[in-house]
Amino acid sequence: MQVKGPQMSNQKRDQSPLQSLRNFLTYLDQRGELIHIRRRVNPRFELAAVVQNIQDSVNKAVFFENVEGFRGSVASNVCGSYENIALALSSDLEGLANAWATKSEGVGVFPYERFGFHEHCPIFSAG
Repeated sequence: MQVKGPQMSNQKRDQSPLQSLRNFLTYLDQRGELIHIRRRVNPRFELAAVVQNIQDSVNKAVFFENVEGFRGSVASNVCGSYENIALALSSDLEGLANAWATKSEGVGVFPYERFGFHEHCPIFSAG
């Protein structure tokens, strides 16, 4: 399966799975780790229910090809397993923590206070 979208040049096609979501989805599909949902789904509750069902059973990434009200596709549960996160970071399970730490260096911290999250969620409050 080739994920739909603009045509990629040979140079982009040869990049590692981490280089783009499209490449990573194609890579997961080639490994049998991507489930395609071709039937039309409602994004309000049905999409989440399908993802939950898949997480509870085979826990694979999901690619919805026909979401009501959307012109594009929807990918979900892409990082739903340690194995997929390790693949995305070009690591193995044993080196995942170090790969995560290395790739996260310099990313910065989300300013939760600026958006008022700390007022509504106890995990963000200082007390």
